[in-house]
Amino acid sequence: MNVCRANNFATDQQELLLRAAVSKGQAAFDAWHEWNHTVCIEKDLDHGSFRLLPLLYVNLQQMGINDHLMGKLKGVYRQSWSKNQTLFHYMAKVIDNLQSYGIKTMLLKGAALSLLYYKNNGARPMADIDVLVPHEHARLAHDVLISTDWVAMMALDEGTINYGHALHFTNPRSQELDLHWRIFPGCCQGEENDFWADAVPVNIAGVA
Repeated sequence: MNVCRANNFATDQQELLLRAAVSKGQAAFDAWHEWNHTVCIEKDLDHGSFRLLPLLYVNLQQMGINDHLMGKLKGVYRQSWSKNQTLFHYMAKVIDNLQSYGIKTMLLKGAALSLLYYKNNGARPMADIDVLVPHEHARLAHDVLISTDWVAMMALDEGTINYGHALHFTNPRSQELDLHWRIFPGCCQGEENDFWADAVPVNIAGVA
């Protein structure tokens, strides 16, 4: 059967890598064996596949796989762990600062997955942290960030607050943060209520 793939769909090699990274037992071993013999890790790896290598290392290590590539995978994993530790340390301060102004916060995407499900700070590489605040606190949260050392990538006006969903920030340490007041683009005010109602506690570098 011929399959037509859009650019945003995984290739066969990417699907093999994903199965090797998240499956268990023989399924993971078979996917790893096939991927390892069809892809050169030093030449053929795209950015998305490279970001899966730390998770692949964790899975293979738990399975007791002994392969000559495990040393390289361990190096990629340790780099991811080190960067995430630094990122979590600084972002915990940001969250603590927002909460000191009475602003509720919720972690989204990579940080939430890492802390709640992977339970391993190196398994998922992260370039930024996504934080959701209530819609009515978007302006205050923006001002709190600006008052420290964060720089917004665009101005926050009423149109952006009413019809946008997030704003990207950077700081002098080249760290990145996405401040959300809506979960998704195009959401209407109030659609986040279910997310807030079902949010669960999580701890990032000592900050709840």
